[in-house]
Amino acid sequence: MNGRYLAMGNDFIPFYYNYKVYLLAHLANGHFPLWSPSEAAGFPFFSSPLTQSFYPFNLLLVAWYKLRGGYDPIDHQLFTLAGLSIFGLGLYYWLKQISASRLAVLFSVLVMTVSFRLTETMRFPNGIHTAAWYPWVLYALTALTTGENMKKAAWPCFVLFFSTICMCTAGYPYFLYYSIFLFVPYWILLLTPLCKQLTPATVLHRKRMFFLSVASGTAATLVCAPYLIAVKRLMSQTVNRAGTSWHHSTYYNFDFVDTIGSLIYPPLAQWEGWYFFSITGILLIALLLIVCVTSRKRTLPVGPMQERLSHWRLWTAVLVIWIAICSSISYGGESLLFKLLWHSLPGFSSLRVWGRFSIVLVPLIAWLLCIAYDMLEKFILREDISGRAAVKQRPLLFLLATTYFVVLTAQICLYRANLVDPYWKVWGQAFASHRITFIVFGFAAFTAVFMVVAASGYAARLRHWRALVFFVLFVVAAVEMWPVGTRAWSSLQTMSSKPQSIDIDSFYSKAFRNLRANRPGTATSSPVFGTGLSSPNWYFNNYVGFYHATEKDKKNQDILLGAVNGQKVFFSKSTKHPSIRSFLVDALGFSNPGQLVSYNGDVLVWKIDAPQDGYLSFIDNADPYWNVYVNGEKKRLERLFGTFKSVYLSKGTHRVEFRYEPTLKAILLGTDDETQADGTG
Repeated sequence: MNGRYLAMGNDFIPFYYNYKVYLLAHLANGHFPLWSPSEAAGFPFFSSPLTQSFYPFNLLLVAWYKLRGGYDPIDHQLFTLAGLSIFGLGLYYWLKQISASRLAVLFSVLVMTVSFRLTETMRFPNGIHTAAWYPWVLYALTALTTGENMKKAAWPCFVLFFSTICMCTAGYPYFLYYSIFLFVPYWILLLTPLCKQLTPATVLHRKRMFFLSVASGTAATLVCAPYLIAVKRLMSQTVNRAGTSWHHSTYYNFDFVDTIGSLIYPPLAQWEGWYFFSITGILLIALLLIVCVTSRKRTLPVGPMQERLSHWRLWTAVLVIWIAICSSISYGGESLLFKLLWHSLPGFSSLRVWGRFSIVLVPLIAWLLCIAYDMLEKFILREDISGRAAVKQRPLLFLLATTYFVVLTAQICLYRANLVDPYWKVWGQAFASHRITFIVFGFAAFTAVFMVVAASGYAARLRHWRALVFFVLFVVAAVEMWPVGTRAWSSLQTMSSKPQSIDIDSFYSKAFRNLRANRPGTATSSPVFGTGLSSPNWYFNNYVGFYHATEKDKKNQDILLGAVNGQKVFFSKSTKHPSIRSFLVDALGFSNPGQLVSYNGDVLVWKIDAPQDGYLSFIDNADPYWNVYVNGEKKRLERLFGTFKSVYLSKGTHRVEFRYEPTLKAILLGTDDETQADGTG
């Protein structure tokens, strides 16, 4: 009670937790919110990816909300951690299909699940829950290829179908789009003869995998299509999301230097893309590369060992090339491949912060690390028939020491030069002193790996030798990442005395009577709705343009937006005004613009006795799914200042209903663009 806890920061509260409370409160009250009137003078709720409105696991959270009587930030952090668990479990089941070593799989899963790419992404719960389903899709594709019969193909088909739906609705379009560069190459690999060397399975069903994966993926896509289309249309109306801004796409720089930092010295790497997974992991992969390059088949016993060496070489080469290509794409404007894709691949130019593209590297590095540990276990820790080590230790130890010497030299040079990423200077003060720990723990990692290899010829006959090696290497790797990875973007906060909740029954009526707040903010649980901009790269183009254009006339802007007297509905002779001031002179000349009948966020019912022909304007943003009805008859929706809802009325008494109606037909077939034109005055 009222204790302290390590709280996630950055976008966690304003862009994710606030929306989740808002959504759960509505769902618990039996209402699905379509529109979000509490932010930036109105913005879509159902089609905003930030809200995660259709994510299946919301059903569990609704039950939790009802049980606790609310939802607090710690609940949302646990929900985020659940995403890591889903990722780790899927990674385990997938790697188990393509590796015969359980310890190799377990080591890779435990290390990569707490690697910097995933722990840094925890500030984006939607991102974690999108990436969480990557390994499940890989698992399903593999299972469809290796399953014994059609009956056993039902489960992977369901996994593929459900995982695709979860990825599409988890609310992080960037990671959904990035998955193309993970799933498509893997799917192609499963269709090629290389598939025979991928898994221990003796019978493969590539044709079956082709048809069933296409069928399951298509079915899931069709289910999610209305939502994805609505999201796409919303992005086309949102600042910098239409895919025409090179500056927007390349604003955050990630390059080869950041890759070096991600591998051996995290303070150097840009946080948006770093993926440090311990020096222990780096040295194991270095051992794998050394063995693949220096070992000769003729020196090995004929049979399984020669086959394993061929297997390791093949997939090490494939993964290194794959990782290199993906890394090149993450370099943004400095990459020729990025430029080609930006100009030619649909949707590619709409995204930014391409360092985050490194999320697709996590399953690939996990696979490579699994191969590396399998090599350590089967090749280095193995004894031959005479009881000696399976490989000559001295050359291996020399090359391992040489590799680490290069790493250590680079680390020391970077440390002495005080080279760090700007994020580290601004956000890394809580662990700024830990720059040296990466060198210290790196030495501990080298010592552990070196001793394991050096002692393998003597200790391999011990009963629990392999279990001891696993424990030591994992602990060292975890200790390397813990001081920083688990604390990025976090700070100590005081626990709230009770979970946050919203009384939906009175929420909107109170909000309509209250003043609005002309300040930045997202969805709120308070009946004080906001009109400010929480981000320069979000919200409607029309509204953002209007807001910035009228900022110099702050006094009149506040009156129009309801931050002074709370008025949100105006009646005027015309909607064609050059300034807010001239509109207010027109509108405030009518002392009685009508009365509120009802309002629930998605529907405003208003009664007015119009003294003459004119326009009724609701100072709430319009979008293509808003309709207006006057006395039950649908009318043309006009726009005031290009962004607010307005309708022409003749003199007399009218019942006006502004309804947000994103019906399936409207989403799939689109709307009449002419209904979104400005009024003619």
